[in-house]
Amino acid sequence: MKKVLIIILSLIMFICIGCSKDSYTSKTAIKNGDVVDVHGEQYNVEKLDKFIENVKNNNKDKVRITTYTIEGGAIITDLDYDGENINYTNDNTRDNFGKPRIENKKFDSDSFYKSGSNYYLKNSTNEILIY
Repeated sequence: MKKVLIIILSLIMFICIGCSKDSYTSKTAIKNGDVVDVHGEQYNVEKLDKFIENVKNNNKDKVRITTYTIEGGAIITDLDYDGENINYTNDNTRDNFGKPRIENKKFDSDSFYKSGSNYYLKNSTNEILIY
């Protein structure tokens, strides 16, 4: 009986440790003001239009975009306009099913644009669908 109890307690601890992993829930992201896409439900998208406006007017600005995989993993994209360049960071380390990586790139201020309902960053070698 003791062995069974120890196994059960060990499993519960293992599950709790797995659940306590750095999770960035959609509720947290929305509360923090991120632009969020949770399986087609979108929040705070107007912040991307404001970001475009601020870049055009040379006003420093930041925006965080958080999208969620089918399994619930957060993929976070930060755009930081410093008055000259847009610094792009894409972090998928919270996606347990992808190869974890953090990607950083720098783009000119005129590289960020909207086409239809999609937002892009583009330079001579890259075009990245942001949202």
